Amino acid sequence: MALPSSLKVGALYYEVNLVPKLGDWNHGADGQTWATAQEIRIDADMPETRQEMIFLHEVMHVAASFMEIGGPDKLTEEQWISRMAPILYTILKESGLLVF
Repeated sequence: MALPSSLKVGALYYEVNLVPKLGDWNHGADGQTWATAQEIRIDADMPETRQEMIFLHEVMHVAASFMEIGGPDKLTEEQWISRMAPILYTILKESGLLVF
């Protein structure tokens, strides 16, 4: 599957970019979410399946930020899933990535 070029999160659109050698200058990370620039970066040198997994990882960061999950409130697994499921569903559905 080719990664989308953009991702809709609420009223915002995040640009999705494949970046060569991202890990070389990003402390070894294979992906990065830059919220202020509304950008998700994925290491272009990774195999396609790994890029897809990294993309989903970064989408979860975007969703967690959007839902204001994190910080001092300690959530149970059920609370975290209950908060994340609706926004992940919306992100994937509106971006045409939800296929059943």
